[in-house]
Amino acid sequence: MPFKYVGNADEVKSTRVDAYLKPYSTTLTFDPFELHPEQIDPAPNPTTDDATTTTGVYNNPLVTSSDWIKMTHGDAIGYYTAKGKDGKTYVTGYAAPNGNSQSIFNVDQIDLNSLEFHLLYHNGDKEVKSGLWFNFADGKTIAIDTGRLGADGPQLKSQQGWSYKWAINTGADQGIYYNSWAEYLKAHNNVGDQASQISMTGVALKPDDMIEFVIPVKYTGQLSARTPSLTFSPHINDYGNGFTQNWADLYFTTVKKDLSEVKEIDLLPTEFMGEQPGESDWKLVKEISKDMPNGWDAFKISNFPTYKGSFNKDSLPKGDLPSVVYGSAQYYIDLSKIQEIFANHGYTVKYATNNGKAQEMPFYAYSTLPGAKRVDDDRPVSDDPSILVIHVQAVPAISLNDDQHYVADPNAKPWDTTSMIDEIYAADDAGQRKTRDQLEKLPKTDVDISYEYQAPGAATAVAVDKVDLTKAGVYTVTYSHTYADGRVVKDSRKVYVDPVPGKETKQVTRTINYVEEGNESNVLHVPTIQTVKLTRDKKVNLETGEISYTDWTTGNFDEMTVPTISGYTATQTKVEAQKVDVDSNDVVINVTYKKNPTGNNSNNDNNGGNNSNNDNNGGNNSNTKLTDNNTDTSKPTDNKKTNDTKKDNTGKKITKKTPKKVKNNKSNKTKSTTTSKSNQSSKAKRTTKSGTISPKAGALANTTAGLATSAKANMENGIAKNNSQNSQTLPQTGENESKVAFAVAGLLAVALGIFGIAINRKKEN
Repeated sequence: MPFKYVGNADEVKSTRVDAYLKPYSTTLTFDPFELHPEQIDPAPNPTTDDATTTTGVYNNPLVTSSDWIKMTHGDAIGYYTAKGKDGKTYVTGYAAPNGNSQSIFNVDQIDLNSLEFHLLYHNGDKEVKSGLWFNFADGKTIAIDTGRLGADGPQLKSQQGWSYKWAINTGADQGIYYNSWAEYLKAHNNVGDQASQISMTGVALKPDDMIEFVIPVKYTGQLSARTPSLTFSPHINDYGNGFTQNWADLYFTTVKKDLSEVKEIDLLPTEFMGEQPGESDWKLVKEISKDMPNGWDAFKISNFPTYKGSFNKDSLPKGDLPSVVYGSAQYYIDLSKIQEIFANHGYTVKYATNNGKAQEMPFYAYSTLPGAKRVDDDRPVSDDPSILVIHVQAVPAISLNDDQHYVADPNAKPWDTTSMIDEIYAADDAGQRKTRDQLEKLPKTDVDISYEYQAPGAATAVAVDKVDLTKAGVYTVTYSHTYADGRVVKDSRKVYVDPVPGKETKQVTRTINYVEEGNESNVLHVPTIQTVKLTRDKKVNLETGEISYTDWTTGNFDEMTVPTISGYTATQTKVEAQKVDVDSNDVVINVTYKKNPTGNNSNNDNNGGNNSNNDNNGGNNSNTKLTDNNTDTSKPTDNKKTNDTKKDNTGKKITKKTPKKVKNNKSNKTKSTTTSKSNQSSKAKRTTKSGTISPKAGALANTTAGLATSAKANMENGIAKNNSQNSQTLPQTGENESKVAFAVAGLLAVALGIFGIAINRKKEN
């Protein structure tokens, strides 16, 4: 039977109607109320701004949902909004199946008091239990903002105006839900900021009705260098037919680097040296640095985590690097090229366990850039904003000593093949990263060795079977070891076998003559001859054949004290020392003497008196022996006598005969000759019947042709020259001639005999 309500709801709040159908009865109670439909606006689309330093919310363009979640009895949407400091409202991506929605909150660019969580649920065409459950905070990163919530707590809106039950709790309530905000506060000492999840499971919603929750929340996290990003994942779960999860990942962080400022990415091959909390220590492997690939090619960045496992190459981000890097970023180093580079320098990448076996990692992944410090120069990662420096771990495998150098030796022993090896390491350790000292060491013989030889000046090298220390050239020795997954790691060094080095010499001479002032043809003393020998080494580049030289050595002509000559006064007391180098030429210096005024002690007698020490036959028969100041200042003076006995080409001895003395032969004109340097420097004494005379005395006449001619003329004209040097110590030879051992008459006779021999010897020469 159809019927209708005709009561007055303003006067009677409840009406009871009893209906009887004997023997049965039922009671109907009418509690009339008025529906108040709510206005629910459509959900805004997620923000599509690119990542910039000023964006409040950045949604992952590859993983951002803007669709309703399909649930058992309806559809749902869950998202957050925030006001940016630029006045713009930012919207995150929607929660999605399998968490396929990611959003970044730049906490430096949003109003932290404007965050809100929004949930919309649209029921199907049947009035059935919904199975709806969701959370909106975690109490750590974000929490319900009770200051903006109001005393009545969260409010549910119904598009049709219905009122539905819901229950609230926090994760610490262990499954206990409270049916109103008042009940929750009562159970939590009137503190509501830990409330985080609402359940409407078991609540039947009217067909086609839509409900909405708008819950104010606040950011409560704390970022730091060690915590550059905080993550919260709001869930919308479906218990309508089993259990299905849907969620979004939210990252609360800041911009760490603006990549638009980066001009260079440096990948540093570094060896792990140890670590401490918040910091790791690394040492640069310099020999690999020059071969490292361009950082832009091997370095990958994703502001949203993409890691799917150590050996899943899908983890590597696709596309270009982002324009800015947030604290939430994951960094990847693609090792596909770097593996080969490391292996050719005696290193390998880190190993990890894959399917129960040790295997090279295909990439390195970092959730944050580690606080790496260079221990070799105590320099941290560069703060230059235009350079991004990334440390790439290189694990030592084959450690070799430096190149070796030898000089070719026909009697050399065989080269020691292990002399080049420092250590061989078990680098395929799949455990935690270890320092060099912590790695297991393998026998030095556990390697394969190959050789190449390049002859001096040859353009190419050829394979050989050993290093031959008797043969000059460059040997390249390569050591290799095969590791767990078949990776061959190798490294090479060179053995240089140099040819016997050559040497070049240059001799520079300084001749000091002692002559009478105004009459330089009058030689008063044996010249002093100083020599300096300069040398340089000649080298051959074994690889190119190019000849190079070391710098010439340098030397000095020593300072010379001018000798005292009786009857004369020198115009200078010494000859200064002089530096000698390769550009120096031979030098001749004339030291002049002024003749003293003639007195009773004159030693010259042109009339041939008994006191004359000079005869008129042209001989210089001074009663004082001529002293030789000729020295080689580049080496000690050799005062040993030499022998005139020589050998011919057959090895037989040839004795040089002493010419017979020629008596005062004035008709034989003496030829003026210039003696060779060897005759000037010879220290061998010549023997005659009358005695010995040093060939150095020949330097008196042989220093220059002009001086010799003048000396001969003086002697022929019978001009007496007094070269007596009694009581004199010469500065170079240290010869002390301080005493005259014989009487003047005896010495005069000896001098006449010697001088005649000297004249004959000069004619022979």
